[in-house]
Amino acid sequence: MLVYGYVVMSNHVHLIARAAHENLSDVIRDHKKHTAKKIYEAIMANKRESRKEWLSLVLQHRGHIWFWEEGYHGEAIYTDDFFLSKLNYLHQNPVRAGLVEYPEHYLHSSAADYVGLRQGRLTVDGLR
Repeated sequence: MLVYGYVVMSNHVHLIARAAHENLSDVIRDHKKHTAKKIYEAIMANKRESRKEWLSLVLQHRGHIWFWEEGYHGEAIYTDDFFLSKLNYLHQNPVRAGLVEYPEHYLHSSAADYVGLRQGRLTVDGLR
């Protein structure tokens, strides 16, 4: 997956991404399945987590782990203007939530990559 922009919030994630060799919806589906399983395992393995029993009940349904909302809200990006508006929208999420004053100050975002402040936790394609 090629990532062009991202922000990870406490209750959701925004990505501008493209699948390199597969259907993007298949990549997203597989990513959600993998991360749900890993997050669930991390919760259950955490000796300090006092809510394990409750989380186990909440996150499981019909033998499956349900961590992510079903589906995703993908929009095709065909123009530079639309790309920039979506990139600005996702980078503004932590500002709108009152977490930071400037988008580039939020550590779980690609905003700092775009202003040249630092490289974030994910490699942002197209900035190399």
